[in-house]
Order: sequence, then C-alpha cells, then structure tokens
Amino acid sequence: MTTLTEQQIGHYHTFGYVILKGWFSEQLATIEDEFEQLMAEHTARNPHDGKIRSLRWQMLDSSPELIRLLDGDRVGGVFDDILGDDWQYMGSAGNFYAGDTGWHVDDYARHHKVKIAAYLDPTGPDTGGLRVVPLTHRIAPFVSDLHLAVGTSRKSLGLDGREVPAIGLVTEPGDAVVFHHNILHSSWGGGERRRMLSVNAHAVYADDELPALRDYVVNLSRHLLPTVYGPLLTQDAPPERARHLKQAAAYDGDLALAVAERRSRGDEPARDLLPDLSDNTDVEFARAEFQRDAAYELVDQP
Repeated sequence: MTTLTEQQIGHYHTFGYVILKGWFSEQLATIEDEFEQLMAEHTARNPHDGKIRSLRWQMLDSSPELIRLLDGDRVGGVFDDILGDDWQYMGSAGNFYAGDTGWHVDDYARHHKVKIAAYLDPTGPDTGGLRVVPLTHRIAPFVSDLHLAVGTSRKSLGLDGREVPAIGLVTEPGDAVVFHHNILHSSWGGGERRRMLSVNAHAVYADDELPALRDYVVNLSRHLLPTVYGPLLTQDAPPERARHLKQAAAYDGDLALAVAERRSRGDEPARDLLPDLSDNTDVEFARAEFQRDAAYELVDQP
C-alpha cells in the first residue's frame, strides 16, 4: 500500500519535486511546539541574529514526538514510495532562514537522495518560498550546463539570482515539499526567522557505493556531533526503524575522529551558509560548488 498517489510519485520523478498540501496539518501544532523548544535550546548557545541562517542538526532525533513522523507514513511512507522500503535515514535539521538563499543543489550525485521540507510559515516566490528549476535533478550534460550557467548567471546570462526563470512555490504551514537533492533551488525575499524542518533520506547503498557514504558521513563532522544519529532515535529502536539507520551508523567511528579533529582546531558548528553564486565569474568555482560524486560535464566541451 502506498502513501502517495500515483500522480504525486509521477510528478516527483518527472520534475524533481512535488508539493504535498496539508501533509502535516494534523501534526502541525505538535511540530511547531517541538520545533520552537528545540530551536530555543540551540539559539541559547548560538544566538540567531536574523542575518545568517541558524541550523540545528539532529532535530528529529531530539524529540520523541518528531521521531513518530519518521516511523509513520507522513515521513517514512513518503520515503518508502520514492526510494523503496530499504531507504536509509540521513538526518534532519531545524532551520531559521534569514533573507535570500542563492541558487544551489544539496548534493549533485548519481545516488538518489531526497529531502522532505516542512514549512511552518506562509511562503511564496517573493517571501522566502522555494524556487526550483524542474528537470535539473537529472544526470545529463544539459543539466550540468544549466547548473553552471545559473551558478554564474550575471556573467553568462546577464541575470541576477532572483531573475533566473524558475517555478516559485507557494506553501502554507503544514505543507511539505519533497525534492531531489540534485535539483537547482533557491529562495528570495524571506524574513529574518523563516522556519523549516527538513528530513533527508538516501536510497540504500550497494557495496561498491559505501566509500561515498563514508565520505558523506565524515562530512557531517561540520556539525560537531560525534554520532550520525541522536541517542533518542537509536536507543531501543524497533527493528522497523533500525533497518533505516544501519548503513550510516556503521561509520560512527570515522565521524567521531573527524569531529575530534575539528574540535582540536577550535571549529564552531557549521551554519551551512549558502551564498548566491550569481555574481560568480569563475566557472570552476561554480563546478566545485555543485559537484559531489556525479561525473560532471564541462560547459566548454565541444
């Protein structure tokens, strides 16, 4: 039995995203309460100044109420339908966004990676709502060319970031947007405290893909948390949940070593700043911003 309709699944695979209207409406009050409490704890240590994004990693992991979303059809069921029932949970974040978020991809890769974004404030194309360029989730030379053109849009297109042709999404509290990590997306005109809960999952990794998974986990050391998942999530986890945690948790030792090294340097927890690349004039810099483990085509190839 599927959670999403055939049309919703088709929209996601065709265009790289789908809006689920009212998806969290029944859980909205609980989500907001838990979100505000957990973000208050985070910003007490790392004040939110309304100018730079504030991010709390392991958000869902930190609340029994939010964990229920992962175990139920509101989150787990979506991942079942899109990634298959052997998907692997790859973390969640509470976000206070501030101002514009320039064009970027979460992770341009051949491996299938999905984000569910739960918006807790009304948003639109000019009020911090997500803008997407459909089809840019695909691995293809024309997509690589498009990524790099948008990443250097002032130089290559004569457009600043907000002028790039795109679909501007409109959401209300309780809506969810499900999108592929590869898709080009941005937001413009947001306020100083735009709230979003994001949850990530990847398709299960084949044996020959595990080195890429290890690299992904080690990169999470930027959050300075020594385990992939929070203890509330893993302690006495039922088998149905545990099977979605197995692959990433195997690299906890590597993550702990990387975190220790960062702490020894005096690093602060990352805010995952996402600058607008539209003013960039260096195509190689843009290429590095977009590329992960996908073979990236050169825009200047014949």
